[in-house]
Amino acid sequence: MGKKGSKRKAQEQTAVEEVDGAQEEALRKSRATEEAEGGAPANTKGAERRRSAISVVGDETSTYLSEVMAHFQTLVEDEERQLLVANVMEEIAGKEQKAAADPVCSRHIEALLSVAQASQLTAFLSSIMDTGGLFELAVSPFGSHVAEKVLLRLESQLDGMTQEEFDAFIKVLEAMVHELGTELWKFMMDRFATHVARRVLCMLCGHDVLPPGSRGPQGGSGGGKASAGLAAKLPSKEKAAAGKQGQEGCRFPELLESLVSVLTREDYGGASMEELLGSRYASPFIQAAL
Repeated sequence: MGKKGSKRKAQEQTAVEEVDGAQEEALRKSRATEEAEGGAPANTKGAERRRSAISVVGDETSTYLSEVMAHFQTLVEDEERQLLVANVMEEIAGKEQKAAADPVCSRHIEALLSVAQASQLTAFLSSIMDTGGLFELAVSPFGSHVAEKVLLRLESQLDGMTQEEFDAFIKVLEAMVHELGTELWKFMMDRFATHVARRVLCMLCGHDVLPPGSRGPQGGSGGGKASAGLAAKLPSKEKAAAGKQGQEGCRFPELLESLVSVLTREDYGGASMEELLGSRYASPFIQAAL
């Protein structure tokens, strides 16, 4: 490759890294804000910090990933890094979920996937769906963060995907939306899984639709009077996705309609919806889906 080609490739990579960095900072601030506004009790946070230094996967996998990361940090060329990622994904095939949810290994997986190609990211998510499902990963504080980063990385690569890569991505996205729809209540109400559900929702819309300042100041409250007002705004079953489909920039309207329509089911009405709207975890998702 000539000097001009190398320079252009470096510029493109820098642009992607800047987008990823900005998205990561927004993700970090979102979680930090939620913690400050009534997250887990202090003793729970302390327990998580203590657990973060202890790996729960087998010593063989933990040692392997630690050694890989030491080598990864010495690599400069993108091609070398992506080749290493491919080797790691092959080595941990079938164990991606456990590794990504592990307090120690998750950091290694996240760093490796930050330079992964679209096909590698899609394959990673596909294996997660095949070996236990998205929810099992998302309820882990470590796994949830890895899942978000993978989705953010995929979003930044959508325009550059080949048709084959895009088709594979759509297949995985459809499976994710199906699982979300099936277990939407659990996703929305879980402290960590809700972040993954919100990220998928934003991906379907094509832009960040999460409402600012929507988290309740304490406990599980999302803000009393606001709940009643939001409940009155919920669309009918027939109009479940009409508003979202009409928004400029909606990326995957059919999948969005499939997910949002779950909120119009009878079992999500009345007191159930009030409970969701009163939850600082579920309320942002509900508001974004309106």
